[in-house]
Amino acid sequence: MKVSLLILVHRAQPYIERCVRSLFGQTYEDIEYVFVDDASPDRSMEIVRRTLDLPEFAARKPQVKFVANERNLGIAASRNAALDHAAGEYVLFVDSDDWLDLCAVEKLVAKAVADAADMVIYDFWMVHEGRLTMKKNRVFSNKKEYIRAMLLRRLTPSMWSKLVRRQLFDEVRFVPGMDYGEDYYLSPLLAYRAGKIVSLSEPLYYYLSHSASISYNVTPAKARMLMEIVGRLGAFFGKKPEYAPIVWQMKIRNKIMLLRLAARRRMPKLTKLIRL
Repeated sequence: MKVSLLILVHRAQPYIERCVRSLFGQTYEDIEYVFVDDASPDRSMEIVRRTLDLPEFAARKPQVKFVANERNLGIAASRNAALDHAAGEYVLFVDSDDWLDLCAVEKLVAKAVADAADMVIYDFWMVHEGRLTMKKNRVFSNKKEYIRAMLLRRLTPSMWSKLVRRQLFDEVRFVPGMDYGEDYYLSPLLAYRAGKIVSLSEPLYYYLSHSASISYNVTPAKARMLMEIVGRLGAFFGKKPEYAPIVWQMKIRNKIMLLRLAARRRMPKLTKLIRL
């Protein structure tokens, strides 16, 4: 069963080699790699191609697709482009500054097949200043509780934290231009459409937390993006009786999160925007 690994590349030069080595070195064989070069101005793509040329990864060459944006389109549009070129039965997004356990795809596929699942969520390592901290993706008794937990930010909504059946993306995609909170928007919608969601209690992903991360650099423009995304989620889930009671709580939690980030970054303009 083919799995598509989808990687957006933009200004990833310091991290990309470690990432792609972990991808090309996977123990699972039937993998398709889709790299989207979002007009990266550095040597990121050169490093990807150079690493692929290593003798140890020769068997991976026919499995790689390169997609190049003519101009910088941003995270959401680039991820949609990756999905447009994905042919695997399942897809897994990998951020270009992160990396995978070498057995990650093999273990995730085994779990998906054994449980006939549309989505497999799993644990991960947070890497910060050289220290590893294991983060658990909580196991829920039903899909409703998992979606509620994501909407209320009680666990990560990140796309990289889940293996997803590609067919689920036929009806929902990232919103082009919405490049802050894009995972928070899409993950609950995918989970809502999934027939069966299972959990693998094993850390298989290494998430690098650093100051260059987009989540560390909130601006008024990004705050507006997130508030629009929260509005879209509220419009969708507000019409569902099982989720409608938490829509206001979701909106408040996101405003509190932005206010805390604004205070941390000492950005009074952002604070004023959020309070309106």
